[in-house]
Amino acid sequence: MEILSETHKVGEYWFFLIASGIGSLIILTVITVCIIDIIKNKNNEVWVLVILLSIFLIFPAVGFIDTLKEGVKVEYKVIINDFNELYENGYEIIGQEGKIFTIEKK
Repeated sequence: MEILSETHKVGEYWFFLIASGIGSLIILTVITVCIIDIIKNKNNEVWVLVILLSIFLIFPAVGFIDTLKEGVKVEYKVIINDFNELYENGYEIIGQEGKIFTIEKK
């Protein structure tokens, strides 16, 4: 396997971190405002909204944690001589342009 180029997806990494972080903060702010409204005004109808938003908060929080765990993705443009070597080293093919393959670590 001959590596021709290496691309670090840093922009994608930071975009997902910032987007999921901001999404989580917005949902947490709305939940906090609703709980304060419930306490001040004894408004029991807002509990449904608090429960739904709490469930919805799971999605951006999980996205944030998964992005942190994965780290920055790296893609390689390579010419492959031995496909067995590629798979044994834990890489997968994600694209092809003629004889040049795009691979990344699984």
